[in-house]
Amino acid sequence: MSTGVAHDLRNPLGAIRNGIFFLKSLLVKAGQITPEPRVTEYLQVMDDQITQCDKIIEDLISFTRISSPSYMAVNLGEVLKTTLGGIDIPDGITVNNRFGLKPVNVQADPDQLSRVFTNLIVNANEAMVDGGRWTIAVQKVDPMAEVTITDTGPGMNSQEL
Repeated sequence: MSTGVAHDLRNPLGAIRNGIFFLKSLLVKAGQITPEPRVTEYLQVMDDQITQCDKIIEDLISFTRISSPSYMAVNLGEVLKTTLGGIDIPDGITVNNRFGLKPVNVQADPDQLSRVFTNLIVNANEAMVDGGRWTIAVQKVDPMAEVTITDTGPGMNSQEL
C-alpha cells in the first residue's frame, strides 16, 4: 500500500518540479530573474519542499520495506559515527558521544542499525524543541552489546506512552 501511495504522490510532485524548472528557464530567457528575485526565491522554496516531500515518501517506503538482514562484523561506534555524519543537528542541541575506548563489535546489518539509530536520534532532536543534550553510549555487556540514546526532552506522560 505504501508503495502505491508513494507512486501516486511522486507523479504529481514530479509534474510540479518540471513546471518549476520550466518557469525558471522561461524567466531566465525573458531576463525576469534579476528584476524579480522574489519569484526565484519562491520557486526555490517550492522546489525545496518537493525535495522534502520526496524524502518523506522515501522514509515511508523504507520504513515499511523490511528486508532480510545481511549480517557481518560491525563496530557499533563506527556505525554510529557514520550515522551521525548524515544527520543535521539543530542549533541548541549538544551531542555527547560515549563510544568507549575499546571497539564494540557485533554481528549485525549495518544499514538496519543505521536506520534504527537515525530514527532514535531524529526523535531525540524533535523532543527538544528548545534545545538540550542527547547522549549516545556504547558498551559491551558480555555476551551482548548495549547502545543507549538519551535526551533531555520532556518525555511522554503515561497516556502518550
